Amino acid sequence: MTYETASLIGSVVLVLCGPVGVILVATMIGRRGVRGRSLQLFVVGGVLASVLIFCFGGMFFHRLIPPPYDPAFAGGRGLDLRGFIFVLAEMFGGCLTFVLTLVYGFVLGRKKRRRPAEGAAPEGGPPGDPVT
Repeated sequence: MTYETASLIGSVVLVLCGPVGVILVATMIGRRGVRGRSLQLFVVGGVLASVLIFCFGGMFFHRLIPPPYDPAFAGGRGLDLRGFIFVLAEMFGGCLTFVLTLVYGFVLGRKKRRRPAEGAAPEGGPPGDPVT
């Protein structure tokens, strides 16, 4: 596998790992029902994940997949942009994770507010009273 192929695969993973994780966690929360602090923890965790991806994802993948040695760039002559795709991927992946976290947080929050509380009275009366 060449460096170009490995860096392309790494950048796709960097872009998609955060949003896929956010979607999976939001789906699990939506199926179980939004209870207690699950929505708050989801939003805080998603924002924290997006910041970590945005700040450290590119450096991690650049260390994981280092560019091959090139004598033209070894002496400090020239501009080596071979790892720049990781910087672009971390920015896009972090922003996409942040936006999806806020969108799913809004949707799950609406779902939580729309669902009536357990044991609540139906439309205006105490539980057990017939509606006249």
